[in-house]
Amino acid sequence: MIGTHNSPASAELLRTLGAKPMLLDLLDAGAVRTAVLENKPEAIVHQATALANAKWGRNFDKTFVRTNELRTKGTDALLAAAREAGVRRFVAQSFASYRHAREGGPVKTEEDPVDPTPPANAQQSFAAMAYLEQTVTEAGGITLRYGLFYGAANDGLIEPVRKRQYPIVGDGGGITSWIHLEDAAAATVLALERDGPAIYNIVDDEPAPAREWLPVLAQALGAKPPRHFPPGSRG
Repeated sequence: MIGTHNSPASAELLRTLGAKPMLLDLLDAGAVRTAVLENKPEAIVHQATALANAKWGRNFDKTFVRTNELRTKGTDALLAAAREAGVRRFVAQSFASYRHAREGGPVKTEEDPVDPTPPANAQQSFAAMAYLEQTVTEAGGITLRYGLFYGAANDGLIEPVRKRQYPIVGDGGGITSWIHLEDAAAATVLALERDGPAIYNIVDDEPAPAREWLPVLAQALGAKPPRHFPPGSRG
């Protein structure tokens, strides 16, 4: 098993997990082609993001600029190399929460439509996810729409909650779907055994509105209670 990385610091972690580390820039199509053709994998799992040490703020697209490139140009490079190398299985990461059209009930299936008019500060990111999903499934692959990850020691949600930068908006009724990292990994392994094309929502069975989970998380972190903003407020 080979694990690609774009940071030398990640090499040791990959070795610990039992993978052979390979330094690779996913936006370098030539390097991606060489890596795939030389190693001839049976399957490719595309989980690349650029969110380590991300600075979270109101502009979703600003935080996701490089991740959006990985989900568009990076996906194209991997799929092209996979086709040339005859790779049988292709599984890619997408995202479930916040993306569905505001219609019907709170429970969404893979058949429910995504929002055609996402917020202005997230349009590029939503478009990149839609591009990945369409491109991967058209190639016969599988896309996994994960919920919000939890279970990592360096969880990116911790500091914003500690600093009261994650507010409860309106009545706090907005529902978040979660997925533990270990459960996400297990689902990814299962996806490698499935035939595509397909899209799957990968979330746990305990979604919760912000008014319930956010105060509990703040209390667990020893932080002050979250701020409350009215609907439509920009903070």
